[in-house]
Amino acid sequence: MGTSPQRTDLCANLGWDYHGHRREELLVLLFVVWEIINMKPRAANALVAKPSSAAAALSFVRRVHALRTGIELVKTPKVTRVVNGFLRMYIQAYGPEALMPDCKEPLSASQVKAILTQPNGTVLPDISGAYSVIEWHTPFFSALRALFAVSWQTGFRKNEVALNDAETWHPGRLARSNVRYRKNDEYYATLPVQELQSLGHGDHVVLIPPVSKNDPFCQRFANKPIYLPFHDGPLCAARAIRDLEMRFPITGALRHSAPLFALDAHFKPIRHPTLDKNFRAFIKLIVPPERVCQYSMHSFRIGLASALLLAGKSHPLIQALL
Repeated sequence: MGTSPQRTDLCANLGWDYHGHRREELLVLLFVVWEIINMKPRAANALVAKPSSAAAALSFVRRVHALRTGIELVKTPKVTRVVNGFLRMYIQAYGPEALMPDCKEPLSASQVKAILTQPNGTVLPDISGAYSVIEWHTPFFSALRALFAVSWQTGFRKNEVALNDAETWHPGRLARSNVRYRKNDEYYATLPVQELQSLGHGDHVVLIPPVSKNDPFCQRFANKPIYLPFHDGPLCAARAIRDLEMRFPITGALRHSAPLFALDAHFKPIRHPTLDKNFRAFIKLIVPPERVCQYSMHSFRIGLASALLLAGKSHPLIQALL
């Protein structure tokens, strides 16, 4: 339309200029309509994007515009009316099921056990190269076992255990230094290999939470460590972390700069694409092909919440924990 993307007419945005306000309102509504028509769907099996996604896009534009110019875009209830109108047409064209949230299935304890007890030498489907065959003693698969077990027992989000491609490693992430030990009622920042080997019932791995979506500055949860108990079952996250530390020990200041879950012996962090691809390969080993798409890394978190609910825990407690 030839208009500037920076809408800096303060009087128009605030409604003090009637004609300017109508102009800015029209531009916002036209943007929403354009987004609805042109936005690509996130889901691979969706024909078109959901109209409500355009409202989310407008919210993002509002935040960026306010940060860059110091001026908020015009606010109008007509955005909701436009989106609702398109939602009605969407339902008429594709049915109400198309608007329902695509929730992933929870992983059960038996499914997590099936993942963690896959034998060495198992070929992972659709994986090529160094990580195509399970070898639990290698740096990557030792880290992956610990990552899966920790995700199941803590409900950590994917972004708390791995990095996205655009992110640079920093000390706020989950590092080896986030691991502490409680042995015989005494606390230790690190333990020598022989002491690690003797950990057992009654002992704990103490995990300090990293930065997270709901605690980006470590002000809420970082001082509330997670106690992972030792037990003999295959789902034991404490044992998986202990084994990782024994196989690939790190001492001193290096613990602060080494990711807890590393890609290789050089301690490169595991990133989202690698994690997603390998998780999907493991899922293909334990569920029918038509159900693979129903699971993601978030299934660990949903599975923990479901397990807590089945154990009789209250909804407020589960929400507080997760």
